[in-house]
Amino acid sequence: MTSASPGRPTSFEIVVRGDLSEALVAVLAALRLRVETEGPVSLRGAFRDRAELMGALQALEECGVELLEVTPSAETEAEAS
Repeated sequence: MTSASPGRPTSFEIVVRGDLSEALVAVLAALRLRVETEGPVSLRGAFRDRAELMGALQALEECGVELLEVTPSAETEAEAS
């Protein structure tokens, strides 16, 4: 992950192609879903560690969602909770 302080979540933006079902959004309840009017779906969330991030990415992959990009976000911890 990035150089976050120990014990502090690191925020990431996950950009995917396609529509997300309500069931998938429920599975990924820790993420805030932002759907742009044009283009890809953007998910933002704070992850405690690499394993938590990888778990979310694996859940997306298992549901057939195409990942386009995963990047650290400049979002603050207060915004992420």
